[in-house]
Amino acid sequence: MSITTKTYEAIRKEVESTPPGGKLPTVRALMGRLGATQFAVQSALKALKDEGIVSTQVGRGSFVSDSKAKTSTKSQSGNQSLNVLLMTHSMRSGRGDRVAAAIYDDLMMAGNSVLAVTYNDLSSIESVLVNNSFDLCLLQPRRSVLPVSVLASLKKCAKHIIIEGRALEKMDVDIIYRDRFESVKLACSHLRQLGHKSIGLISESHPEKVGYHDIELAFSLYCEAAEIDQAPIIKSKAFTDIDTEDCSEILASKLDEHRQKHSSLPTAFVVSGHFSGECINQVFKSLGLSIPEDVSVVRIRATGDLNIPGGFFTSVARTPDQIAKSIHKMIDRRLAAPTSEPMVYRDKPVLKTNKSSRRVKINNNN
Repeated sequence: MSITTKTYEAIRKEVESTPPGGKLPTVRALMGRLGATQFAVQSALKALKDEGIVSTQVGRGSFVSDSKAKTSTKSQSGNQSLNVLLMTHSMRSGRGDRVAAAIYDDLMMAGNSVLAVTYNDLSSIESVLVNNSFDLCLLQPRRSVLPVSVLASLKKCAKHIIIEGRALEKMDVDIIYRDRFESVKLACSHLRQLGHKSIGLISESHPEKVGYHDIELAFSLYCEAAEIDQAPIIKSKAFTDIDTEDCSEILASKLDEHRQKHSSLPTAFVVSGHFSGECINQVFKSLGLSIPEDVSVVRIRATGDLNIPGGFFTSVARTPDQIAKSIHKMIDRRLAAPTSEPMVYRDKPVLKTNKSSRRVKINNNN
């Protein structure tokens, strides 16, 4: 617990022992009594004022409001101004940047104070964590490794932590991420409604990322229940270890190998992973197939085709604004129940149809 947080808790106890309308000690008196700095005392009083527990009168001092809270922080409302730390990993991510920007805008529009920090490692933000106190930390680790030490440091400076985009159950923090099973269900159901009876999954090969395994499991379970006979899972790297160029040749060779072995490819594919739109088009073009004339494609998670003007791919995803609104709801729930168990929120994705999927073509891509 930081010094500022300790000061807040101490002054709050002072408030709870003072009758409504009663006057609190002066800032100087509180500094002496608590051994705290002027900044810590004033920050704590401001936080209590924002909660509606304390009122200040110019020239007279601070008073306990008539509507002071009887319990810990249940008086906090959606209109309360929060001191928020928004942390995003510096790893390049167009989607991540859009999500972070939407979250920032949403928090600012709600009247909160937001400190946005981009980090490479814990040492680069240690001073921020040590010297500040926050009501809430929103962490977007993206695809980076998230050491337990980072969470431990965050818990020292933030009352509540919400992690966006990672399934980190049992870490004693609130988490929000895409409902992966719902993503697969929406994508496959859409393709089946178009008449496709053979559906494949292209999945990014990344042994450390549990999310891809969840998608593959969901796909297998769905296809088994739907009695889809030809439902191969093609796993391939989206990027090389050396650079970030699309590995289209590697993926194309794996698809061609499957075609040679089974005499054909499925009439539709669900694509999960960081494969660009251009990469997907190039892969099927190299196999002599055209999207959607020969094969239909639905992308999971992609929020737009940044490299294909006007958009092209049917997708199952959450928009940045949707994610920001879901996080806002999580914040309200956490403030309403500050001592409840850590929350897990699986955000529902939305199917957006586009040009890359259409009704099945008979006797294609054989």
